[in-house]
Amino acid sequence: MSLCGQGFFIFLGGNKKCIDRAEELKQKLHNLDIRVELDSSSERIGYKIRSSQFEKIPYMVILGKRKVKNGVISVRSIFTGSN
Repeated sequence: MSLCGQGFFIFLGGNKKCIDRAEELKQKLHNLDIRVELDSSSERIGYKIRSSQFEKIPYMVILGKRKVKNGVISVRSIFTGSN
């Protein structure tokens, strides 16, 4: 399946390193013509995930301090429900 035109939502924890990494990832996806929104609000991750599922956002990227430190990202799909 092609991701062009698909929507991604990036959720993250609130530290500077996470925000920098999220902005970098957002720009890379945007350069591939993938719609991206970044949510750096103070809401809990679970709330953000439920809200995006309700809005039927196809893919979610979840970034936190440990994931940024380890150089990994978590991608969730509404199609499979998995990482």
